[in-house]
Amino acid sequence: MKTEEINPALKELIKNIYLILGFNAGHYEIKHFKRRIDARMRATKKESYTEYLKYLKESSSEKDKLKKCLTVNVTEFFRNPEVYEEFRKTVVPSLIRRKPPLKNETIRVWSMGCSSGQEPYSIAMTLADALGGNPGKKRLIIYATDIDAEALSTAKKGVYKDITGIPEKLIRRYLSKSPNESFKIKAELQNLISFTRHDIFSDPPLTNMDALFCRNTMIYFNKEAKKDLYRLFNKSLAVGGYLIMGKAESFLNHRDYGFHVVSGRNHIFKKTEEMIS
Repeated sequence: MKTEEINPALKELIKNIYLILGFNAGHYEIKHFKRRIDARMRATKKESYTEYLKYLKESSSEKDKLKKCLTVNVTEFFRNPEVYEEFRKTVVPSLIRRKPPLKNETIRVWSMGCSSGQEPYSIAMTLADALGGNPGKKRLIIYATDIDAEALSTAKKGVYKDITGIPEKLIRRYLSKSPNESFKIKAELQNLISFTRHDIFSDPPLTNMDALFCRNTMIYFNKEAKKDLYRLFNKSLAVGGYLIMGKAESFLNHRDYGFHVVSGRNHIFKKTEEMIS
């Protein structure tokens, strides 16, 4: 975000959001960031950025609400099911061929920006089912990361009321009924996932991944931040590894970052070479 292009009151608010919350707005598109701040201003009935900043400094609860507003994204199980079907039919067999059971190698997947856990659990169900149902952590590990500690807490519990999108076969295999009309992810699936707080712009990237999901996250970032992430994708994936992006996201210059298209319709790419730093 280029703060010199915005009005002084909003510029001051953005600076203080970093000081108060430790949340770096510099990677975000101004329209996304401003829209979410404006939503909190309407909710608190504050009519100016200056008035809202004063309230933010004084209210602990508003600090929590703003941070949640800035970090939470829409998520659901098997979002865009056609993407998961392409992943199941095209990517999963390739991963199994690359790391067959006899080699005792672990398939490593990163769910980047995992929010409250629906994405990594969807990935885990898809892969575990293809690997015989209960492959164990030595065969499959999914690293699920997010900057939002509250969302990660929900993900670790693995309890959901809305399980729309999960195929019936996988519900029977990997979920059990819990009180209050909710469902619990079974331990055998939870054990395949490592949930960790991680800032993709300031923390070291995970490496040697066989697949990386970064879906519906990049739409909020500015051009420079996206370039940083493209380089991170290349650094994180092993050669031959797969990148799965969101349906609303583009990667037009993928060749410049060592990728080729596997499925343009479903935004799946394969790393073909290391980038030269």
